[in-house]
Amino acid sequence: MSNRTIEDFHTEIVLPTLKKCISELDYDYRQNKAIYQEKLEKQIKDFLSSCSKKSTRYLHLSWLRSPYFIAKRGIYTLEAYSENWYEDSNKRERMIAFNWVFEYIGRFFGELENQRSLYHFLPSYVCEQMVSRYFHFFQAYIKAIFPTYVIPASIVAWVGEYHGDSEPVTLAGIRKNGSLERIKKRPEFFMYHRVPDIFAQGQTHHQSVFTKMNFQNAELLSCDFQKSLLIGATFVDSKLSQTDFSHSYLQDSRFENCDCRGCDFRYIDGEIASSDVKIPSYFSVSFQHSDLSDADFRFAKLKGADFTDTRLVGARFMETQQSELNLTTEQIEQIEWIKT
Repeated sequence: MSNRTIEDFHTEIVLPTLKKCISELDYDYRQNKAIYQEKLEKQIKDFLSSCSKKSTRYLHLSWLRSPYFIAKRGIYTLEAYSENWYEDSNKRERMIAFNWVFEYIGRFFGELENQRSLYHFLPSYVCEQMVSRYFHFFQAYIKAIFPTYVIPASIVAWVGEYHGDSEPVTLAGIRKNGSLERIKKRPEFFMYHRVPDIFAQGQTHHQSVFTKMNFQNAELLSCDFQKSLLIGATFVDSKLSQTDFSHSYLQDSRFENCDCRGCDFRYIDGEIASSDVKIPSYFSVSFQHSDLSDADFRFAKLKGADFTDTRLVGARFMETQQSELNLTTEQIEQIEWIKT
């Protein structure tokens, strides 16, 4: 078996099949996410009601990686920990199934198995390796429906692998050098599920959670949203000029038909689903039909971001970002490219 055979299999079968399965999963997610999220919300609420409110400090929805996960084992464990985190001997846990996600993982693996015999009879473990390699694309959808608004501000919540590659789903959780960091006190941490009547021009709302909130038709000029969680937020038809979104999480958010002139988007994270340009980044931020003149995007993560019909006159990007962006020739000429 040559490496070239594996490379051909990856290019000709794995990537097209992955793209098809992720596309189908994304359609399912968009059509049924309210149902999936409501079910998960109820399970988490029931679980939290059985835990000690005083001692619970960490909540982890974790998947235990095993060689058997291919066999439709869409089982995650919801775990509650005290301040001792993984060293807590009195942790509480509950099993939760995500069959709607693992159905598409099964399809992905099944198609690879059907096609591998055409490539000099590649062994089955190659297919398992490919599924494992791209598992995080599927897991992104589990993270996307996690109902952050039911988690008390005193609890740090994570989603990912047990003792492995987990990501924060509440702002109180942070990631440092690939390891989990514990944050014991965050008095400045606020969380909103519905849009409160507190927003006005020039106000500060930094280090807050506004996941899936609707800011449509809002006037938020010169506001401060830096270091906030804005995943899935909607800013359609909004006036946002000179507003600071730096260091925030903007995956799956929509800045469409907005006035974003002079906004600060430095160091934002606007990508989830795919780090490979050949695979759709369904969770990337959208700036369709918006005015981003003089906005600052230096060091922002924007693979898969949608800049359709976007004005970028004087916007600043690092030269190293250009290869990751889907821009027209006119937009490239409008941008001020900063050398490292």
